[in-house]
Amino acid sequence: MIIVGICGASGSGKSTLAKRIADSLACTCTIIGQDCYYRNFPELPFEKRIKLNYDEPEIFDFDEMFHDVEKLLHGEPITTKGYDYTNYLRADSPDVLIQPPEVLILEGIHMFYDKRICDLMSLKVYLHVDVDVCLLRRIKRDIKVRGRNIDNIAEQYMETVKPVYEKYIEGYINDADFAVMRGGKNKMAIDAISAYLTTKVLAERFGTEAPAVAIKDKPATTEPDDLPDSPKTHGEDRKTDSADAAIEGDDPFDYFASDQRDSCVDDKGDDDSLGEDEDEDSYVSTRYARYRRRKVGRTLRFLFFSAFLNFGLAIFALFLFGQVYNHDWAMTQSGGFNAIIDAGVQVFFLVLPLLLAVLFNRLLYKMFNLSYSPGWLIALLVFWILFVLIGTLYLVYAYNLMGGMAAFDLGSIFGA
Repeated sequence: MIIVGICGASGSGKSTLAKRIADSLACTCTIIGQDCYYRNFPELPFEKRIKLNYDEPEIFDFDEMFHDVEKLLHGEPITTKGYDYTNYLRADSPDVLIQPPEVLILEGIHMFYDKRICDLMSLKVYLHVDVDVCLLRRIKRDIKVRGRNIDNIAEQYMETVKPVYEKYIEGYINDADFAVMRGGKNKMAIDAISAYLTTKVLAERFGTEAPAVAIKDKPATTEPDDLPDSPKTHGEDRKTDSADAAIEGDDPFDYFASDQRDSCVDDKGDDDSLGEDEDEDSYVSTRYARYRRRKVGRTLRFLFFSAFLNFGLAIFALFLFGQVYNHDWAMTQSGGFNAIIDAGVQVFFLVLPLLLAVLFNRLLYKMFNLSYSPGWLIALLVFWILFVLIGTLYLVYAYNLMGGMAAFDLGSIFGA
């Protein structure tokens, strides 16, 4: 198996280059994105997860990635890794296996950070795109698609994107074999890399050195540095989209604008393609609309089932309240330890319906995979729960539902 590493800033065209190289090869090829190996923090609440620094290399689990690559090298399949950009949690698919390919492409902003993984690479490619182009792509995307203003873009760029790029990413060019300019659509670079990989694949298949030119009319090289270098550039780190949440809250668009879309096998799109392909705008908008429709559907199902759940809890609360109201309080009035226990039991009966309402509605909320970070949306769901509970009590009182209050031994209180 031949391993190719692609590194560079966001906006440089890493995913586009990886996809076009894979399309140009006549052998099996798998693309794995580094974002699928973000460390998982399910124990942290959502508000703390969105404040983590997703740009630093320490946020990636390089040990896990290294072990997976080693498994593929030894002919063993690995489970599909993924990441949920909406909830900032891992979204692996353990039932879906990735079989060892002939060419494995690893791409990410810190792809050259771990020397163990670098040592396994047959070819290391670093992408250069002029800093002005990278910044213009980001401004265009954030304003046109995400409705952000220039102040938020500038703040995020100065606080997270630029420092990480200058500290880590621009230095990775020293580890690269190829330096590619003009982004992922550089046809000359794609042809040269494709020819080089085809040569390597043929050599592995036949156990000998393949001819220098493996594909007609395509240049091949065993000296990857033959591709021209380009001036040092300044770009952005792809996962800084996660930091957008610190400015605007939960942004589900990041899930669909990402190059992985919850899968470590990159078979669609490019995180930087909004600046390269105009038709990507409509594609992302369509995916985002589908996401919104699915979320609305889950919300409606939650409201439907919670109505039945909370109706039952309201009836249960009336039953317990009737039992407490008609309880013989003689033991409690007598004093002593038994009186304390008896009073505690009655208080527990009063609180139990409330505890069950919180527990069951929380489970129902999780079961339908809802994730509302804005407080007003959560407040609406709480209002709905209270509406059902109070509405049930009113129906029992005003319309004698289920025999009215007298059926729960509460007739003396409510005049029934």
